[in-house]
Amino acid sequence: MNAVTFAAYVRRQTRTTATTLPDATLLLYMNKVKDTIANMIVERDEDYFVTPQTANLVANQREYPLPQDILNRIERVEAKLDGTNFIKLEVLDQSQYSEVSDETTIINSFSNGKGGAFYDIIRSSIYLYSGTITSVTNGLKIWANAYPPDISSLASTEPLSVDPTTTTHGIPRGVHDIWAEGVIIEWKNGQQKPIPLTRQEQLWEARVEATINRITPVSSEEAIIASVPDFPGNSGYDY
Repeated sequence: MNAVTFAAYVRRQTRTTATTLPDATLLLYMNKVKDTIANMIVERDEDYFVTPQTANLVANQREYPLPQDILNRIERVEAKLDGTNFIKLEVLDQSQYSEVSDETTIINSFSNGKGGAFYDIIRSSIYLYSGTITSVTNGLKIWANAYPPDISSLASTEPLSVDPTTTTHGIPRGVHDIWAEGVIIEWKNGQQKPIPLTRQEQLWEARVEATINRITPVSSEEAIIASVPDFPGNSGYDY
């Protein structure tokens, strides 16, 4: 479905119009249910919505805020600590690091080479343990599951399954029907006098899980992975 057909279907099933179910309310329901389904998909297949997001390395700066749309844990972190080549950073086990975290000690304890640079998650930020950090445009790359972007218009005829950008995901076509049903449930529950759910709607969460099981591979070896093209810029991740 696209946004036009999605809205038409929901309004048909709820016997509403653009007046009785305004776009703003429908979009609110759509995006709420979208995030719920995205979380359930990631629970089933933890890499389904993984995308790389980049940020600039700043000279002598070790702490960088995480992207706001991260859905769950970090999968991988890379950095151009030599100014040119990305290397994979290892996760720092704080229990194995007994030194203090002042700049001089960090530089003496770590390096900018492969196997010598690490990262840790502190609050909602990523903290780098490496040699001296220099400024590098798009020098930090964080791989993590990210929420599919919110639907902002019901006038679009682009399929909702199409990736909006090279760094964001659409919603798999296989869950569009159950997504629409979730929106209908939200509408029913949102009435001044809530409308009773059908037996099928009462089992919505279990049916979502069954639907997701049909669209996600049992193992990563069965997955078909699409390539991600290189592109300039900082992937929409600004500090």
